Amino acid sequence: MLAGTLLIGLSGYLFLALIGRGRFDPTTTAALSATYLLAVILGPGVFVAVEQETSRVVSDGLARGAALRSAVRRLVVICLALTALTVLALIAVAPVLLSRVLDGDVGLVLALVVSVIGSAAVYYVRGVSGGQRRFGRYAVTVLVDGGARIIGVVALVLIGNTNPTLYALALCAGPAIAWACTAIGSAVPAGGRSADPPAWGVVGRDVSWLLVASVLSLALANLAPVVVTGMLTDGPAIAAGFATAVVLTRVPLLLMGPIQAIILPRMTAAAAADNRPQLRRDIAIGLSIIGAIGALAVLSMALCGRLVLSLLFGADRDSTSTPALVLLTVSAALFMAVLLLQPALVSLRRHTELMLSWLAGALVFAACFLLPLDAVDSGVLAQLAGPVVTLIGQLITLSAALRRQSAAASGLR
Repeated sequence: MLAGTLLIGLSGYLFLALIGRGRFDPTTTAALSATYLLAVILGPGVFVAVEQETSRVVSDGLARGAALRSAVRRLVVICLALTALTVLALIAVAPVLLSRVLDGDVGLVLALVVSVIGSAAVYYVRGVSGGQRRFGRYAVTVLVDGGARIIGVVALVLIGNTNPTLYALALCAGPAIAWACTAIGSAVPAGGRSADPPAWGVVGRDVSWLLVASVLSLALANLAPVVVTGMLTDGPAIAAGFATAVVLTRVPLLLMGPIQAIILPRMTAAAAADNRPQLRRDIAIGLSIIGAIGALAVLSMALCGRLVLSLLFGADRDSTSTPALVLLTVSAALFMAVLLLQPALVSLRRHTELMLSWLAGALVFAACFLLPLDAVDSGVLAQLAGPVVTLIGQLITLSAALRRQSAAASGLR
């Protein structure tokens, strides 16, 4: 699973590297970079909510011997509705994107639609696989996704193609190809008979709160370069350089996909069994590992970040200062901590509080772009302030939830 996640990450870096080095003009390069970031927001940003709630429902149902298929069918209906709404929203904002971000290329919008539909399908499959702890099948979806993107982009380069729409489609078709290769055999077991499926309102509410949290999380992680691109219409090279710097400093975040997929069923089982020590232990170990990874990433970026930028993506992308690169890397470590705590809150059914934490972070994120700062400085500050506020909200919620759970257990004794 980790290898597949790294392959997806590599596909993004390879995409950004290959569209540079003079292959496209700066404006087209900035538009393709923004397409990559928007695909991340509209794919994982939306449908990881479906994956996480499907995984939680399946894992919780198996642990309690509850009926599964009816509950998951309701999640499928919600996923289809979510897909339609996302596509409609994308079409609604397309005029603004085309005029300000995507260089008027309608093909880039079509590529984003393909990404939305493919992501909906493959994240549902991942949710079912993760909830059953069938991590082999989960890993295959990730491997095929990343491999398809790399093969498509490299093939275009080898034949000398310079059509930006085809590059965007090669990047955005990966999730659909992964779903097509793994959909067969991903059926949900019937489960037990000990409980009725959750009501439509409960399933819809939980997915809705997770959706808001997921969209805001991916927006906070990836939207700053898109906003900076819109602010720097007269400086596309600087905007493309900032987008590349953000993507480069996100390397540690590649580890969080498989960690979340593995740890959510584990935390759900611990919460269902009221095993608070196990839950606390998982959180403490996870945060310690993240701290070590973050420290190593910050040191590496301080010593050779700009050199790596220049070597991998070309000297024209080396437009972000070393202090900014270091701060962006600190931001990535903060995001890792936030993403680790998210499964813990989901397992404790704190969907509403999770959403409110992300909302608070998003408001602070947006406020940073209203300050009288340079566009890049605003982007760096937003990338730092957003996750800090979100993390504080999550820690407060988690602490209160565990205290309430301990008090309830003491009362029963």
